[in-house]
Amino acid sequence: MSSEDKINHPSHYTKGGIEVIQFIDSWNLGFALGNCIKYITRAEHKHDSPKDDLLKARWYLQHEIEKRGFESEKTSEIAALEAEIALLKKDREVLKMTVSELGNSLISAYSRNVYGR
Repeated sequence: MSSEDKINHPSHYTKGGIEVIQFIDSWNLGFALGNCIKYITRAEHKHDSPKDDLLKARWYLQHEIEKRGFESEKTSEIAALEAEIALLKKDREVLKMTVSELGNSLISAYSRNVYGR
């Protein structure tokens, strides 16, 4: 029988000689940052893959950044890319109109030459 205390002292929170909750409390990290630390520290130890824990840690960190009113670099980059995409879409519509107008002009010129209209 395992001697691990899965409720009070699970092994995925007790690596490195200090429990994660002790670290979080000693630094007064609060809920979001505390959860961020919790998910990061257990990522390699609780599940087969660390992916979900790391994504959850990122979610809590992004929540804290937004709660404090900071804009992350990623958010700035995304906003810049979205603005560029909007401009490209607008340019594409102008180009479509230009191509359409050019096509109509060519058809009119051809018709005048061939049919004399």
